[in-house]
Parts: sequence; C-alpha cells; structure tokens
Amino acid sequence: MKLFHARLRSSQWTWLAVCSLLVLTGCRTYGGYGTEDELVNQVAEVVSQFEGDLERAQSEQLRISREAAGRAVLESLAADHAEAVAMHAELLDQQRAYAEALVSEGGSYRVLNRALGALYQEQELVYDRYERLFEEALVVVAGFQTNEPPFSSRWYVVPPQYDRIRRDMEDQSLIPLFN
Repeated sequence: MKLFHARLRSSQWTWLAVCSLLVLTGCRTYGGYGTEDELVNQVAEVVSQFEGDLERAQSEQLRISREAAGRAVLESLAADHAEAVAMHAELLDQQRAYAEALVSEGGSYRVLNRALGALYQEQELVYDRYERLFEEALVVVAGFQTNEPPFSSRWYVVPPQYDRIRRDMEDQSLIPLFN
C-alpha cells in the first residue's frame, strides 16, 4: 500500500513540475502553428469590410447633403457627417497600408493578433462617431430626446436585453401582471 501511495505522490510531483515549467516559460496555449495565414486573411477581411462601410457612408453623405440644402439646421449636421466620412476615408488608407505591411512582413501569431485588435479598435472609433452623429440628428430633426444617458462603454452589469424587456413592460401598463 505504501508503494502505491509513493507512486501517486511522484506522479503528482511530475505533473506539478510540468505545469510550473509551462507557467514559468510563458508558454502560450492559444494560436498555434499555421494560424498566421488565417490571421492575415482576417486582417484583409476586416479592412475590406471597413471599405464597404465607407462606400455606404459616402452614399449616405450624398443623400444627407441633398436633404440639407437650404436648411440651416441640417447643414451643420451634414458638415459633421462629411467630416466623419473624411476621417473614415483617411483611416481606411492608413489601415490598407498597415495591412499590406503585415502581409508582406508576416510575423508571429502574437504580432498579428495585436494588429487585428488594433484595427478593430480604430474602426470602433469611427463607428462610435457615426452613432453620436445619428443621436444628434434625432435630437435636432425630430426633437426626439432619450431618457437614458449615452453609454460610454459597451460593458454592462445587467445585460441590455433585460433592461429593454423591463422598459417594455413598464411602457405596457395595460398588461396586468398578477391577475
């Protein structure tokens, strides 16, 4: 019985040594060999989607500028939107150059993964700007005022669908809950 107990202990020490060696060497368990090409394809896809979004924003800009012609209130919104579209186009040019450099240089999984995350973050700034412009347009054009403050973060303590359901239930006061 003591021999089995000693063998179990040596096995535990072996696993502990292997795990601590992995932790101390900083071994990464994500990614892996051969995933760099996949990440390069994702970078190219993200940039092409951003380009498609720019084309849609430019067509919206033409429509907004036609509608704003002669209306002083809307002309400032159209100018703000044109500035956002120009920022979008400038960022797209930067991201194209960055993506071409990544494709030509290659790199490790870690470098490519960080580059992909940076591209997403930069694009998120442009999308947030469009969203703020849309909220301003609702206030100016329709006089629509939201009761909720704009969120400065996409992280919530309570999932947003629960708040939406609660607000919908409060709005529908005709539904008796406990009858």
